[in-house]
Amino acid sequence: MSTSVSAYSFVKLGKEKLDTVNERSRLTVCVVGCGRKGLTHACLFADAGFKVIAADKSPKTVSMIKSSRKIFYNKKLNETLKKHVKEKRINITTDVKKAAAESDVIAIFAPVDVDEKGRIDYSCLEKTCKEIGLGMRKGSLVINMTTVAPGITEELVRKTLENASGFRAGEDFGLGYASPVNSPRIAAGISEKSLKATATVLRTITNGSLVTLENVKAAETAFLFTVVQRGVDVALASEFSVFCEKVGVDYLEVQKAVNMHSNSLVLPRVSQLSSKPFQYVLEEAEALNLKMRITSSAKENVENVLAHAVRLVRNALRACGKPLRRSRIAVLGVSAKPDRKEKNNNWFVKKFVKTLAAKGARIKVYDPFFTEKELNEMGYQAGKTLTQTLENVDCIVVTVPHERFRKMNIRRLSFMVKMPAAIVDLAYILDREKA
Repeated sequence: MSTSVSAYSFVKLGKEKLDTVNERSRLTVCVVGCGRKGLTHACLFADAGFKVIAADKSPKTVSMIKSSRKIFYNKKLNETLKKHVKEKRINITTDVKKAAAESDVIAIFAPVDVDEKGRIDYSCLEKTCKEIGLGMRKGSLVINMTTVAPGITEELVRKTLENASGFRAGEDFGLGYASPVNSPRIAAGISEKSLKATATVLRTITNGSLVTLENVKAAETAFLFTVVQRGVDVALASEFSVFCEKVGVDYLEVQKAVNMHSNSLVLPRVSQLSSKPFQYVLEEAEALNLKMRITSSAKENVENVLAHAVRLVRNALRACGKPLRRSRIAVLGVSAKPDRKEKNNNWFVKKFVKTLAAKGARIKVYDPFFTEKELNEMGYQAGKTLTQTLENVDCIVVTVPHERFRKMNIRRLSFMVKMPAAIVDLAYILDREKA
């Protein structure tokens, strides 16, 4: 428990506008969790004129940032981060407790995983809150910007901070919740003063609308529904693509026709598939003894897409006269999003590789945004280069629509692979006429 007091209490913060850089420069913002979202927000806060401390318990992550290694695919964002670190507008540390003790505002971006039983695991968020609570000053504002189920901010986050600090939320420190994305930004606070302070800070980094809600659960739910809706869209598109495959029509042609006047039909890219968004909602529904049939069905469909992808690989190999067992397969792409380095949340690729390996296939993975060592540390057997990965393989599976893979010369691939070889394009980026 810290005995110091923030020079700029959350109550005072709620009464300010922070319209000028000079006003913001008096405040220190601590961003805890240096993943993509955390670092992006660290840059946003530094751009706005705040003094920023970026804290992460991983020495490797901190070392990468300090050495100015490429963190983002976006060149401008990399240059912004490098510039702020060099000019000490953003200071990097592994000491979360000390960083919290030196800050007026603390934004939490903690990773949330799914355990072996398929349940949401908040242990990392809980540990992070404990570290913050042990160091935070009286009067600080804490904003949880982690994607969570309804009630987690007011229950787990609040209780952990209170127990570790000895302070009372809403009185001795402010506590708010905000969505980790900017389209639109959704925010709430556990009290009127907490909400005002949270909104004041977030308006300085939000382009566009800031939606403020008095109920924290409502804000958590609103953002969670947007995430689940995207998951449902991709799951539905995946189901449609299987239907198109069975009736012998081109899904891309159908999508183009449907989207002539609206963008209602998305590409069923497997890198965007995950059962985790659904699990947030379904766990809460289970506790309420509520059956959510559509959400459950969408989650089941996501898992069916995985089984279908494995069948596609098996059938493609069979068409080449080869069995799945002992076949060499190159999986291209592990990043959760195209053309950027994002190792979190690519649920599909992890499950896909594990399933193929369990069936006796020999898998090698490549992603241009990760080194061979990084991929090995993530649990994959990796190729150092694209050429090395494709050498003598029986099947190529494209899982992430990186621009690098889009530009591959399909005819030249025949000189690298073991012919006859199969190509399974799960990213919808290759020209079928050239295949």
